[in-house]
Amino acid sequence: MNENTSSLADLRRDIDEIDDGLHRLLLQRAGVVMRIAEEKRRLGTSSALMRPGREAEILRRRCESSDGPLPPLVLARLWREIISAFTRMQGPAEVALFAPRKSASYWDLARSHFGAGTPINLHASAAVVIDAITARGATVGILPLPEEDEPAPWWPQLMANGTDSPHIVARLPFVAERGGNDVLEAFVVAPMEHEATSADRSLLALGSKNEISRARLVSAFRTAGLEAKVLSRIPPRGKFSEWLDLVEVEGHARRGDRRIDQALAGDAGVERAVVLGGYPIPLRVG
Repeated sequence: MNENTSSLADLRRDIDEIDDGLHRLLLQRAGVVMRIAEEKRRLGTSSALMRPGREAEILRRRCESSDGPLPPLVLARLWREIISAFTRMQGPAEVALFAPRKSASYWDLARSHFGAGTPINLHASAAVVIDAITARGATVGILPLPEEDEPAPWWPQLMANGTDSPHIVARLPFVAERGGNDVLEAFVVAPMEHEATSADRSLLALGSKNEISRARLVSAFRTAGLEAKVLSRIPPRGKFSEWLDLVEVEGHARRGDRRIDQALAGDAGVERAVVLGGYPIPLRVG
């Protein structure tokens, strides 16, 4: 064995030792996760409950502190597999996916985020996805981003707004290449309120008897210290008896947020406001 061969053998032994160490740490992490599951059961908390906000913060720490040769997109995919696998250890997890168009692309988006072992069920309508997470045991639903003038908008179905009602809790993909063209995006919906993280956006549904200009709405929120933009608008038609606006605001907002009350207390003309949830702002890397 020459010197070069010996050097390679030593390096490969180093890799084997690192792999053994990683494996031991994963098993150690699994033990902690099982203790968390036991504590949740003791407290009567759902053992399958996902924590989108905490998961986002984990990925932010891992990707933002990475200065080595491993690409952040690869690092994020590895951690998403780890997070999803350990979540499933705490109880069954299931994804309800609305994908009547671009089904393969939405499937890839869901699989990339929720891991190789999480069951994903395709559904032909948003209503069925929402029913799956409210009545049929699905853990989360994945729905396309709302668009202007879409014939069957799904977001008004979230306006019931009970504590256990479906809320928007994440936006996919959470990690994507900066400047990437035609990135397919979606919202994650789950029967929980969205968690605050270090960087968030929140979504509100506004109901009004009369049409209100977008500029007037944006101005009202800015007066209360909230930067906002109107994502979608539905005029009174069919089952909708009022003007509905989907508004995104910077930061984390929950039911009863005084800033929302302040924004709508003046002459904005809004008669009701419902917080539909929110999401940790995704990372753009590269």
